[in-house]
Amino acid sequence: SITKKDGKETKTVNIWDLNDAVNNITNGTTDVSSWKLQANGQGERTIKKDSVVNFVNGTSTKVTIDGNDVTVDLNDATKNQINENTTKITNIDGRVTKIENSIDQKIEDAKVTVKGDDKTGVKVENTADPGKPVNYKVSLEEKVNVGHVTIDGKDSKGEITGLTNTTVDAADFATKGRAATEEQLKAAMGKVQA
Repeated sequence: SITKKDGKETKTVNIWDLNDAVNNITNGTTDVSSWKLQANGQGERTIKKDSVVNFVNGTSTKVTIDGNDVTVDLNDATKNQINENTTKITNIDGRVTKIENSIDQKIEDAKVTVKGDDKTGVKVENTADPGKPVNYKVSLEEKVNVGHVTIDGKDSKGEITGLTNTTVDAADFATKGRAATEEQLKAAMGKVQA
């Protein structure tokens, strides 16, 4: 037996037990060379002596070994797919831009605009709130022109000028329901006085 004194404690080891322990280590019966294996901190496994840890390819990955180095990379099919999709996405971007420009142009071409007319006295204004769809309000100025006739309500006026029925001698006088002009009233009064 072998006696070893550690501080105040004395330990005795039987030579045959020591020999068996050494043999067990040598033969792998006592697994002092085992180690732990985890994946992402989970699924811990004890890897014993002479066990083989095998890295396998995944659906989109491949595993290669160079000496003691293990490399996990994307496989060629996945890389090609990424490259092709990147190209397709780039092409899509171009097509989308072209479509957007075409849509913008069609919207611009189909846009409805309403303009006023200073000559006739028609005015147009957008009464919509900012950011809302256009809401056109069409109205008349205080002075408007309809053909040769002018209706003037500007500056507190109330006049209609440009009427062509100015005589009382026409064959259709007083048969059309037309408004009488100052000229017709003057002519009619002259005849009454005569």
